[in-house]
Amino acid sequence: MAKQPRRPSVADDAERPGHRRKSGRHQAHNSGGQAPRPTPHVDSAPPPRSAAYFDAVALYEQAVRTLQQHNFSKAADLLRRMMSSFPEERELIERSRVFLALCERQLQPLTAEPQNTGERLYAATLALNAGDVDAAVRHLVHILEHEPAHDQALYMLAVSYAQRDQTADAIRYLQQAIEANPENRALARMDPDLDDLRDDDAVSALLESPPAMRVADQKRPARRR
Repeated sequence: MAKQPRRPSVADDAERPGHRRKSGRHQAHNSGGQAPRPTPHVDSAPPPRSAAYFDAVALYEQAVRTLQQHNFSKAADLLRRMMSSFPEERELIERSRVFLALCERQLQPLTAEPQNTGERLYAATLALNAGDVDAAVRHLVHILEHEPAHDQALYMLAVSYAQRDQTADAIRYLQQAIEANPENRALARMDPDLDDLRDDDAVSALLESPPAMRVADQKRPARRR
């Protein structure tokens, strides 16, 4: 019987010169006939920013600083300029819209025409604080045309004319304000806006307690302790 040739084993392959034995892991991977997947290359570096982006950020930050200083008109102008000049910066534009709405809300009471007595008193107060006496007088006169005995409007008119150094008009409206509401007498005694007016003899007499009040004080029994 002829001797059967011996089948080469894995060990023989390993001893064969120039033969590399494949690892079991590699064999298992290739057993399905699939090629190994390459490891994807991940680039962690962010894309470079353009010069326009930095210009947009600088303009946006300037607008925010101006808003924090309560200069709403200038801040609104800067925000509108940023939004129109850099339409591709969507994230900055969305933030700018929020701040622009805030600016426009703050500017509305100053630009809109007052619709009632309360709004006109508020507008007159803002105008006086800003040194715009003419605007204050205009709002107050409009109130008195509809409510001639409005004591707050009368008193603020006295203050307005005192700031204009129109003493006769200031005294006239102060007297009417006190007649409409006697509590305005105590207010006028302490109001720093009427410091110069109080030097006038007529005003000093006006701010004294009325005779009826002085007589009542004298007749009032003393408090027991």
